[in-house]
Amino acid sequence: MKIKEILAEEAINLPELLRKNCAPFLKRVGGFEFLMEHPLWRGLTRNAGFIRMIKMFPSPANRPPLDTGLDYHRAMDNWFFEHTGIRYRSNAFFTTGEKAQAEVYGNAYMFFPIGDFKFTWSPNVKDLTASLRDGREDIQNKVRDKINRGDFSYDDEGFDAFHEALEKEIKKYMLDSPWMDNFMKSLNYDLNSTSNLDYAIETGNEIMMHCDLAYLVNPESLAIRLKYGNAFV
Repeated sequence: MKIKEILAEEAINLPELLRKNCAPFLKRVGGFEFLMEHPLWRGLTRNAGFIRMIKMFPSPANRPPLDTGLDYHRAMDNWFFEHTGIRYRSNAFFTTGEKAQAEVYGNAYMFFPIGDFKFTWSPNVKDLTASLRDGREDIQNKVRDKINRGDFSYDDEGFDAFHEALEKEIKKYMLDSPWMDNFMKSLNYDLNSTSNLDYAIETGNEIMMHCDLAYLVNPESLAIRLKYGNAFV
């Protein structure tokens, strides 16, 4: 960062900036007093550089999946869109109240949605990809039962051909049947952004935040300015 940029950043009254631009969020969670004890975190890849104080980000647009198969990603995205009008898997920020979970994806920063926002979360889901993986194991067991009964067959021989056919059967069951709808409903997502966001943060579960813009804030910088003001630095 250049000297001029550092000096310009130091002139920012960080708490007042957040109070002004993130008022709905601060009101929803009870202000800085709550957030400094229970931050909402987002991980940022280290390749994106270090945030010394604050940086603004636009909402993800058509975000590709990192750890979820594309077909499953689209199916879950479509499910959220059908029930909320928002594509939470491709057009939202993934956040969490658990710092260690955010650090899996890079440096962890405090997350502040700018202006109005919507969110969804489930008290039963730490990470939706992990929950889907657990559901997939149940399907694998069902497919194994079909194999044992002799209901499952494939044309070619060999492990690779068997594995390919097995994967095809699992995907067909998960995507071409009511399974995905039933699975998502069973997770009990808050689809109307009506639950207590402060409690959602405290659980450490995944929270998908939909907003046009958001800040990522260095927690140490915010803590110093809340305590001492800009005169300290």
